[in-house]
Amino acid sequence: MKKILLAFSILLFFASCMENDGDIQENGQFPLGNWTISERHENGFSLIRTGSLPENTYGFSFQKNGKMTVRAIAGWCGTPPVVYSDYSGNWSNAGAALKLNMGFWGGRNVQEWKVVSSNDTGDIVRIELVSSETVPD
Repeated sequence: MKKILLAFSILLFFASCMENDGDIQENGQFPLGNWTISERHENGFSLIRTGSLPENTYGFSFQKNGKMTVRAIAGWCGTPPVVYSDYSGNWSNAGAALKLNMGFWGGRNVQEWKVVSSNDTGDIVRIELVSSETVPD
């Protein structure tokens, strides 16, 4: 019996140490928290974790319950001075994909993101925009 218990303990230890390649974490890592776009790329963008959503900046706030807030431009005109507003939405994950359904001034954006990479601390995440659909009001 002791050998079985020891073998089970060792197996459990190694299983808990395995990394979850590409999966989106729900234990305080991405996407939970507040994020702003730090850099735009050809097929996506990089997000940086912030303590709160800064004023007059595009950003995302993800909650554990699958709800989210998007801070985005409040109207169709992007000519400065630009005014920002908060829009509600929801998110879910499926392995390495993050599915978002978020509001904007003209309706809803339905997007799918893929996490391409992140730094060691998880405070900077590079996202590939897999799909994007605009649903007007």
